Amino acid sequence: MRHLLYCDTVGRIGSAGLLLLRVVMGIAFLFHGWPKIQNPLGWMGPESPVPAIFQALAALAEFGGGMALIVGLLIDHARRAWVWLAPQSGAKTWGKPRWGLLGVNG
Repeated sequence: MRHLLYCDTVGRIGSAGLLLLRVVMGIAFLFHGWPKIQNPLGWMGPESPVPAIFQALAALAEFGGGMALIVGLLIDHARRAWVWLAPQSGAKTWGKPRWGLLGVNG
């Protein structure tokens, strides 16, 4: 059960570095999400094609995710999801470009 809550593979220095990185990233998410939390149903403006509920969910995910990142909530599970999702999203993005990238129109 301990391996689900604590990662002891990076040592003390690595743990301190990861803690610092996690806190700085969490603060960046908080600062970036704070204006969205102030007006969660309309932060994209009145002419936005995105429904208000999705704007609120995005604001909550950004601000709440920043707080969860600072506290360290579900960090190990997020790491596992990232390791699984990142190669797939990269393959989907770079395999079939859908926008102009370096003169390539897909």
